Amino acid sequence: MCEKIVKINVLEIERFENDPEMQKMFEESENDIEEGKVITTKEMIENIRCGEI
Repeated sequence: MCEKIVKINVLEIERFENDPEMQKMFEESENDIEEGKVITTKEMIENIRCGEI
């Protein structure tokens, strides 16, 4: 098995976490979870296969 090791420094993580677009996505994801608007990977695949997405 091949493993790929990726090094990310603290500044890259902070830049990512402080990006306004990422913050908006985090908030939207949290809201979706709280409102039960999440589906499993299996459900997503089935929706794609059925042409629903």
